[in-house]
This record gives sequence, C-alpha cells and structure tokens, in this order.
Amino acid sequence: MQAWAYILIPAAAILGAAVAVNLRPGTILVSAIQHFAAGVVFAAAAGEMRALRCPC
Repeated sequence: MQAWAYILIPAAAILGAAVAVNLRPGTILVSAIQHFAAGVVFAAAAGEMRALRCPC
C-alpha cells in the first residue's frame, strides 16, 4: 500500500471532527448511535459470557 493511503485515515478523522464541531446531530441520529453502541456492548458481554461457559 502506498504511503499516501495511510494519510487518508487521519485526514478523514480531522475532516469528520471539523464537520462535527459545526453541525450538531438531531435527536433521532443521537438515539440511533446510542442504540448501536448499546448493541455493541451487549454483544461483547455475551461473547465474554459464552467464552467463560464454553472454552472451545
């Protein structure tokens, strides 16, 4: 992979941060993001509990 491709990741993060500072998300988008994060946490907890139960 070319070196310039690695520059795109922080550049996208900086651009996204600049957009986020100027535009606030609506209540529906905030709710959707929170529900997604809760699902990720729930899936991680379930995966850990399964690993404790079945050391396959």
